Amino acid sequence: MTPIRVLYLEDSEADSELVQALLEEAGIACELTRVETQAEFAAALEAGGFTLILSDNALPAYDGLSALADARERCPDLPFILVSGTLGEEAAIESLKAGATDYVLKQRLSRLVPAVARALKETESRAARRASEARMHELAFYDGLTGLPNRALFEDRLRMALARAQRAGEAVALLFLDLDRFKAVNDSLGHPAGDGLLREIAARLPRCLREGDTAARWGGDEFIILVPDLPGERQAAAEAAGVVIEKVRETLTRAMTVEGQEIEVSTSIGVVLYPWDGANVVDLIKHADTAMYQAKGRGRNTYQFFAEAMHTAARERLILENDLRRALRRSELAVHYQPQVQMRGRRIVGAEALVRWWHPERGWISPAEFIPVAEESGQIQAIGRWVLDQVLAQMKDWGARGLTVPRISVNVSAYQLTDPAFPRTVLELLGAHGLAAEYLGLEFTESALVQERTLQTLIAIAQLGVELAVDDFGTGYSSLSYLKRFPLTTLKIDQSFVHDLETDPSDAALVRAIIAMARSLRLRVIAEGVESGAQRTLLSRYGCREFQGYLFSPPVAAEKFAAFLTHHSTQRQ
Repeated sequence: MTPIRVLYLEDSEADSELVQALLEEAGIACELTRVETQAEFAAALEAGGFTLILSDNALPAYDGLSALADARERCPDLPFILVSGTLGEEAAIESLKAGATDYVLKQRLSRLVPAVARALKETESRAARRASEARMHELAFYDGLTGLPNRALFEDRLRMALARAQRAGEAVALLFLDLDRFKAVNDSLGHPAGDGLLREIAARLPRCLREGDTAARWGGDEFIILVPDLPGERQAAAEAAGVVIEKVRETLTRAMTVEGQEIEVSTSIGVVLYPWDGANVVDLIKHADTAMYQAKGRGRNTYQFFAEAMHTAARERLILENDLRRALRRSELAVHYQPQVQMRGRRIVGAEALVRWWHPERGWISPAEFIPVAEESGQIQAIGRWVLDQVLAQMKDWGARGLTVPRISVNVSAYQLTDPAFPRTVLELLGAHGLAAEYLGLEFTESALVQERTLQTLIAIAQLGVELAVDDFGTGYSSLSYLKRFPLTTLKIDQSFVHDLETDPSDAALVRAIIAMARSLRLRVIAEGVESGAQRTLLSRYGCREFQGYLFSPPVAAEKFAAFLTHHSTQRQ
């Protein structure tokens, strides 16, 4: 048991020793410090660290009530027990009213032990109660994971900031932050890594802010920042907020090490300015959230100030997201197939499977519109699995009908490739449909290869025998090192290079370089977006042997593609 530290104001050394012996005999280990004067008593209080104060009532130049007043001023929570041989009833009552914990007559010193025990127990209970109250306050107003203010505290501070701004004619900015691709971190590295990333973000944010600013965790991977006391003119307020925004972006884009992994993150930020973008807490936060989604729609890692026109866009996006959730259940999604043709004999050597959405009110909706929504809303995993399952089922059906089935390539998202379980999903679906892996290809954009954690996923998929193709080659991540590191089999030349091939010497030079590089690395090359015979002729001259585009066929439904297979000679690579 840790000894208690007792400060004893007593001019009799013998009485002090008697008290210490009495306490220790009762099992209360103590370190007793005896002082005799007001100056010594004050110095001891200043030094602190005591558990209990005992005091004689009658000293030559200092009395117990004066000592009690000094103790209560410096250490209001410390138990204070008067131990005196001259304390009358009126003086005892006066001392209790003044804040003494108890009093004990020296003639009845046996009462000291229970008085001390009772005082210590009350102190412990009071400390526990205060700790509980502090914990309840923390839970009510602070985020348990990051320690930042939570929604309740943030909204309270925002209300006060708006009231001050209204009185002073000033402006207030709100910054709504959403981490880009946070779900990929959680899915690939696990929730502990995701939590570690959020804690690191929370530790960095306050360093970007001015005194008086507030950073809070809004929920999930969302944070919100209050920037008060801005100039009352909109342009000046926007410029002042912009300084904070740039500090936040610069700080958060620096690499972070979490769970032994180096992670690079970016953030999309929506910005609103009071009083122009909203007059109250609810509207300002709603508009900041709307602006944040606009920033994400512009390509992430950017910020966007709110504008009234965003209302319509936000409503339409929410409607699209909700409709997409129902699309699978209502069988509104379909898979179309675009042939990949080899020049020699115009044989169909493969096809790209492309998901399409027939909306009951809007008709066909472009994947360019709904795939980003699927990624941001977390629906891409379910849609991706459904597409893969549909393609494999269709291939099995074609085979059962006696058709020679070429390899079909399915587009996969970076979100799917950062999922460590994705190779197992591919293997399970191949097994469920009784198909060999060589019938299947997967296509993904260069940006997916920026994520280091996709390497192991792609290696595992390649080991199954599935072909891996980089789609839209030349338009994304500029490093070519992944051609060596990743187990790729195919490069697809982006249609943006093919479109102006006949008129743009730069595009022609790039296409020739891509084809030459791919052939030297023993990679297949497929040119996308081939629409004219002249384009096909030039591509053939440069060494490209496989083509995909409207010159041969647009993406078509499964039955029409089956008719192609019936009338074309096919070859499986």
